[in-house]
Amino acid sequence: MYYIYIIRNQKTGEYYTGITNNLRRRIREHNQGKKSTKTTYYKRGGWKLVYYEVANNRIAARKREKYLKSGRGRIKREKLIEGLKNNDCARSSVGRAPAF
Repeated sequence: MYYIYIIRNQKTGEYYTGITNNLRRRIREHNQGKKSTKTTYYKRGGWKLVYYEVANNRIAARKREKYLKSGRGRIKREKLIEGLKNNDCARSSVGRAPAF
């Protein structure tokens, strides 16, 4: 099982979208500044999970991540994040990409 996740930096307000097979470990790594090619970006710490989706395999997760980072996907991602501002975190299961 893989996860597509969106995290928010509580210090800067920036968002990051990624995939992992271990969500807790990956959030911890973001906050510790580990396993990143963008080390200065992650060394800021203070990342909080705001949204995640579950995918059956890495290929499906990567496809969804790529979509959320595309032009159309960014617009939908922003709408999704805007709708979540009153909640701590939201979750969605994906086989297909859910409509936002």
